[in-house]
Amino acid sequence: MRQIHVVVAVDEESVAIITVYEPDPNK
Repeated sequence: MRQIHVVVAVDEESVAIITVYEPDPNK
């Protein structure tokens, strides 16, 4: 099963930073 991780962070200026990454299946 493929896992997609979405990380949403809000910095001090209330700007949403969205990072999407896939774990390395070879690890």
